[in-house]
Amino acid sequence: MKFLSVIILVLLQTFAYSQRGPLSKGNATTNNYYTNISYEFVNGKIIIPVSIEENLYQFLFDTGAPNLISSELLQRLQTKTVDSIIVTDANSKRKKMAVVAIPNLKIGDVSFENVSSLVYAYEENIIFDCFEIDGIIGSNMLKESIVQILPKENSLQITNNKKRLLHIPVNAAKLSLLGDQRSPYVWIKLIGEKSGKEQVLIDTGMNGLYDLSVKHHNLLKTKNIYNNVSAAIGSKSISLFGNADQNEQFRILMPSLEINNTTFKNILVETTSDNNSRIGSDIFKYGNVTIDFKHKRFYFDSFENTNDLSEKIAGFSPTLVDDKLVVGIIWDTDLKESLQLGDEIISINNIDFSNTNICDLVIEESIFKKSDSLNIVFKDSTGQLKAMVFEKKLPLYSR
Repeated sequence: MKFLSVIILVLLQTFAYSQRGPLSKGNATTNNYYTNISYEFVNGKIIIPVSIEENLYQFLFDTGAPNLISSELLQRLQTKTVDSIIVTDANSKRKKMAVVAIPNLKIGDVSFENVSSLVYAYEENIIFDCFEIDGIIGSNMLKESIVQILPKENSLQITNNKKRLLHIPVNAAKLSLLGDQRSPYVWIKLIGEKSGKEQVLIDTGMNGLYDLSVKHHNLLKTKNIYNNVSAAIGSKSISLFGNADQNEQFRILMPSLEINNTTFKNILVETTSDNNSRIGSDIFKYGNVTIDFKHKRFYFDSFENTNDLSEKIAGFSPTLVDDKLVVGIIWDTDLKESLQLGDEIISINNIDFSNTNICDLVIEESIFKKSDSLNIVFKDSTGQLKAMVFEKKLPLYSR
């Protein structure tokens, strides 16, 4: 299957679940456990080996989601459906999904039994196809565990004994586990002309450092914390059940964000349609992370105390619609005379996207990140081609 996109900014968002009960089952088989495994870090995704019924599979490690397996994997397992629930994805789209109990699932030297997992049995999904995964290890399975991720070693450790892990106590913050999914949330500090706090989801399956939800944006916009860059109508995020609907989104510049004792400056943020703001997998560029589900603590041992994240931006954002890479949001009002939402992107810097296997490019760093000069050919709804050159610039902002 081909996906004609190379720069989907969000491949798969987390999905929320409000009903209590079916996802809470599953525990480690021993009282004192520890394992240390190596993981692949592929364009912001942590991919780990998982053993089920003595067969090895590839899973995404995603603390923003519950456990999930593909329908293809379900057909190979000795398990059965125990329930079905309505699931809401990050773009507020809802579908019913089956819940199964996996008798035994093993990560490294640690075995878990009767693990509750959702089953993805809908249309093909870019995250499963391009990253060649069979499922997701989510937060509901980790509720009694401590997870440490050491990015310089590509090492992931899972234990229930905090003495087995090294971390700095002063770099700890209180962790809240919400819902049947046991989603991990932590408070961060936002600093501009004034300051405030925000509770965010620790979402290892999300690309980027920080996503601000439109809901939280609307609560914070009068507090003089951040600088407005632009607003526009459009859609760019893709979640479990497809594209977000077109709605008003915002670009802002956050002067300063503090996670535990580490400061990030000049963060460009594009809002998302989810109800939750999130900290994503870019945090692994800046330090070691320990998520202590068992004792409800979050540790971030950063490599540097202060990080400047200034970046140049283009005047639009792309998205994927009907297997085509298209214009999803037009941020620069001057571009609205020459671009329309849905215009297809045919090529970027002489790279042809009309015939490219998207999966070969999704797993590579986005060309939008690698180049400040973009020569793009678009095709409009009438079939007319137009070439445009974009020079990315530091964002201009207003209060």
